Amino acid sequence: MIDELPSAGELDFVQAFARPLPQQVMAEVLGFPESDIPQLAAWGEAQVMPFVYGEGHLNRLSDEQLAAQFTQLDGFKEYVQDIVRAKRQSPADDMISFLTQVTYSALDRKLTDLEINGIVYAMVLGGLETTQYALEQQAQLICDRPGLFEALQADPLLLRTFIEESLRLRAPTQGLSTRLTSQDERFGEVDVPRGSVLHLRWAAANIDPEEFECPMDLQLDRKAASRHLAFSAGPRVCPGAGISRLEQHIAWTRLLERLESMSYGSDNTFSHQPGIMLGTLQLNLELVKAAK
Repeated sequence: MIDELPSAGELDFVQAFARPLPQQVMAEVLGFPESDIPQLAAWGEAQVMPFVYGEGHLNRLSDEQLAAQFTQLDGFKEYVQDIVRAKRQSPADDMISFLTQVTYSALDRKLTDLEINGIVYAMVLGGLETTQYALEQQAQLICDRPGLFEALQADPLLLRTFIEESLRLRAPTQGLSTRLTSQDERFGEVDVPRGSVLHLRWAAANIDPEEFECPMDLQLDRKAASRHLAFSAGPRVCPGAGISRLEQHIAWTRLLERLESMSYGSDNTFSHQPGIMLGTLQLNLELVKAAK
């Protein structure tokens, strides 16, 4: 993918790299043909519509948007069902094939087609938009801090902490899960009655000064940098956290190896994706490849 980038000049980093990378990775992991990646991207967009495209503070979709979403997701379900049936007959080295063969030990049986469909749905939902936004936010953090690009090039061991710090400061999802209170509770000066629905927003927790010294600073020497909540925590921790971290680490390892410099290009508006996702819709960068 980096080979296809121009040797020098401006490009939209989102469309040229941050968006297609997780799409290709997810297609390969699941066992989807490469030719189906554009359709996979469309299904991913349909999945996140309730989170990012709604109107008003309640983020409600119009009737037309809901109809379009259901049409897309019905097509996705049928597509995955066909893939699952094919993989049961001729398994390959991919996640869907694995899911068709594995035994669900709690019930001592194979997973049903519907259960596999649900797992694939969750993987696509959590693995496309989020990694895209993480990569482009990391690019912004680098461009905003003179010398950071060179520091990461000089010491690749700093990359792990950089990724964790970027996830803490610019988590792709600022809140997602909901909870139902089992008893009356009081948070600060606010009474929350039993049976209330709470929408968790962990962005504030990631910059809590009681947990992180100088929380607004990106520190490459921060201890226990992975204590952030970008992937949530506990029994509801993101199951894709490992592969997302790996994608980000490999992506920046290769970019730092292949690029001589990276800076902001022209005409950046920094328009953000509305909703609970934190991401820039377009990011113009000026890249210069290193001489081979």
